[in-house]
Amino acid sequence: MAVALLAWWLQKRLTGDKEVTSVTGKPGENSGAELGWLALPATLLMASVGGVAVMLPGASMVLTSLMSTLSGGIHGDNFTLRHFTALFAQQGDALSALGTSLSLALASALIVGVIGLLAAWLVLVQKMKGSAIVDALSLMPAALPGVVVGVGLILLWNQPFWPVSPYNTGFMLLLSYCCLLLPWPVRYVGSALRLLGHNLEPAARVHGATPLQALRLIVLPLVFPALLAAMLMVFAIASRELVTSLLLAPAGTQTVAVFIWRQFEQGSPGQGMAMASLTLFTGLGLMLSALALMQRGARGNNADRTKYAIRRQKKAINVGHRLLEALMSPFLSAYFSRLGWVGTPDVSLNTLRELHIHHNGAIPFENLDVLLPREIHLDDRTLEDKLIHGRRGGYCFEQNGLLERALREIGFNVRSLLGRVVLANPPHMPPRTHRLLLVDVEGERWIADVGFGGQTLTAPIKLLADIEQATPHGEYRLIYEGDEWALQFSHHGHWQSMYHFDLGRQYAADYVMGNFWSAHWPQSHFRHHLLMCRHLPDGGKMTLTNFHFTHWDKNHVVEKLDLADVPALYEALKTRFGLGVDDAKYGFSEAELAAVMAAFDTHPEAGK
Repeated sequence: MAVALLAWWLQKRLTGDKEVTSVTGKPGENSGAELGWLALPATLLMASVGGVAVMLPGASMVLTSLMSTLSGGIHGDNFTLRHFTALFAQQGDALSALGTSLSLALASALIVGVIGLLAAWLVLVQKMKGSAIVDALSLMPAALPGVVVGVGLILLWNQPFWPVSPYNTGFMLLLSYCCLLLPWPVRYVGSALRLLGHNLEPAARVHGATPLQALRLIVLPLVFPALLAAMLMVFAIASRELVTSLLLAPAGTQTVAVFIWRQFEQGSPGQGMAMASLTLFTGLGLMLSALALMQRGARGNNADRTKYAIRRQKKAINVGHRLLEALMSPFLSAYFSRLGWVGTPDVSLNTLRELHIHHNGAIPFENLDVLLPREIHLDDRTLEDKLIHGRRGGYCFEQNGLLERALREIGFNVRSLLGRVVLANPPHMPPRTHRLLLVDVEGERWIADVGFGGQTLTAPIKLLADIEQATPHGEYRLIYEGDEWALQFSHHGHWQSMYHFDLGRQYAADYVMGNFWSAHWPQSHFRHHLLMCRHLPDGGKMTLTNFHFTHWDKNHVVEKLDLADVPALYEALKTRFGLGVDDAKYGFSEAELAAVMAAFDTHPEAGK
């Protein structure tokens, strides 16, 4: 056991968390290393090892089973089939032993296959508490001789205080096989899991799958070849296990190994070798049949098999995508559809960046509900109905509230903060009326914000002071003064502050208060101008202040329009900004829009 623990520790030290991914979501052929001139020597070496370790002993075994007597030598008169005939004439002992061994081997393979799969999955994918202990314990049986396991089980279960005991039953024998052979599937499946990309199983979880659904629908199909190989190894070893069979087989029960052992004890090596040969060919036939079932349909030359494998992988990926779509939570499915994003979400910086820029481009910043006027509610159901299903936009409390929910459902560690807007250089520090997000990802803290209108971030930036950080729509930086952070953007060669914030925890009531102030305070700029903005993936953006539409390319104006009237404005809201003006609940008519625009100053310089 000490040696096994040392080997396990060395494996951990040598491999650590090294990246060994080779199975991803992209179909293609994995090319192995070319041996070059070493190919022939390597082939000859492996053939020699196979010949010495397998072919020669196997040939000797079969030859012995066909010889009438060992002393008779190898010649025609000494060959016979009587040893095989005797197997079927011993009152069923031989066939009974064969059936017992094959049944125990099959049961052992199935049981340890399931347990090994679950153990490897819990340790490597779920990373459960105490995973190192589970991993080490699953390796321990590999260091234990069969006699130790057998004696240990006898000492454990042959006690008078047990109300029910498996001692002297076939279950005791099955239990010993499972104990001894558990390391095989754990190690085989564990190796396969290490080859999987880190985003495959989490992607299923993101789409709403339970852990067991992700295991059954995503992980199991990918590791099944390794699991089958492990189960075949367990079957092969269990079918000829001797030591625990001698110790634990109940009275009147024989296994193949025990039968062969007793034939040698009785001076009948020919009959023992006949039994061994029969077992070998029966077990080999069963295992080859299992492999053939796995490989059916793969025919032709190497090129054909490669094409077949790629087709199968593409098909599996398509099936996987359909499964992920079926498992995806309705909210995330609708959110990704609204954004026009078709990626596979995971808890990564890349996913955060992708969602940020797609959100900026698909869901426009707008304040129409403040002007109509309509109450703005911040609960999840309302935000989903309005911004996603109703195809409307919103301001910071709505925009960042929706993004926060999406990130949280994906699995990000995210929370909202509140900031004080200083863009217009107010004479006094204003209240907290801007919602932004703090996201922990890949060991770092990032600021995300899709709700600050024309100057909002279009990519997350690190929470680090005094470094210039590029986004698709300009350069930003954070400064830290006293106990507060300030976000600034680069504007014509100088830095302009947007808002101040700190990292203090905020509560739902804080957002409700800031939202109500922004929508109802008489001097709120949201109450006096129609404001719209939509950022484009190419670095451009479209803005609207009352009737004045501007299309920007970076910092250059490429189109500027003064919309002639309310119908032209209504059409621009539909076509330029994609608003669902005709939605039954969140839409609005031209007449309602006309009433809004008649209520305040629409001079070209108003609101700038």
